[in-house]
Amino acid sequence: MSTLARSILIILVFMGLFADCLAGERAIVLSQGGELSFFALHAAAEEANADSQELLGKDDWAIWPLWRYHPNGVRTSGEIDVLQEPSSAHFLGTDDRGRDVASRLVHGARLSVRLAVGCALVASLLGCLLALLACTRSWLDAMVLASCDAIAAVPPLLAVLVVGGLVGGQSLWALIVLIAIPRAAATARLVRDGLQAALAMPFCESARAVGCSEARLLLRHALPQCWRPLRVAAGLTAATAVLAEVALSFLGLSAAGPDPSWGELLRQAQDNSLVWWLLVPAGVLTALLSWALGRMADPPSSGQRASKAARLASRA
Repeated sequence: MSTLARSILIILVFMGLFADCLAGERAIVLSQGGELSFFALHAAAEEANADSQELLGKDDWAIWPLWRYHPNGVRTSGEIDVLQEPSSAHFLGTDDRGRDVASRLVHGARLSVRLAVGCALVASLLGCLLALLACTRSWLDAMVLASCDAIAAVPPLLAVLVVGGLVGGQSLWALIVLIAIPRAAATARLVRDGLQAALAMPFCESARAVGCSEARLLLRHALPQCWRPLRVAAGLTAATAVLAEVALSFLGLSAAGPDPSWGELLRQAQDNSLVWWLLVPAGVLTALLSWALGRMADPPSSGQRASKAARLASRA
């Protein structure tokens, strides 16, 4: 994984994890009347629908997010600034409902990161389980391979669209399962082949000769040898999840509900003559995140492994 891809991934994951600290109207820490609260809105501001910073008392203090716009909020003084071009007030402009685009981009990273991590974990765990089952009995092996072939015959995005449309597309966990199941079949094939290759290695034959049980042989000796194919499968699953969510949001089947999504910004750009402040930032972030996750699936070359070994040897 290159340094550039790692840096992009760290930045976007940080953006998703700490979106409330980066953009929002609620104070990160609020001291009101001598009482501390976290991610709270000043009571007077909440009632008046006003800027809470202007209504702080003399002894009150607060630590605010870097960007003082809620992703679903609209600040107006009698007019709603829809499709406003980037300015000092909104440095990435507003969408077709008057909401700040920069705030929605920051909070949209949360959905993409959660979906990528959830799909990668579910697909990896399910794929490893199926691969381990396939290596225990020959009839289970044939059943697992047949199931994987049947799942691979269905276009994954088409299945997600159909089932997502039937269930309404409003459940994040349902979307994670829908995306993870086809990827789990591909993961199971990769890990199963890795387990079969590891079981034929001399160290596994030696462990079997000294009386190692089949379960210990698989879990303790063979499964750790499958880390590289599992890493490849997890990276591809995460990248696929990001692109699938953006495609679903673009088609109006987002699992985010009222929450921001990069695909929603792309759909708004499509509906409004491809205005660049909606199209370019969301498209660039989607491409960067999917590319960085895809780079996780790229195993290091022999030259990179040799240079890493040389650095370790020099430190020793």
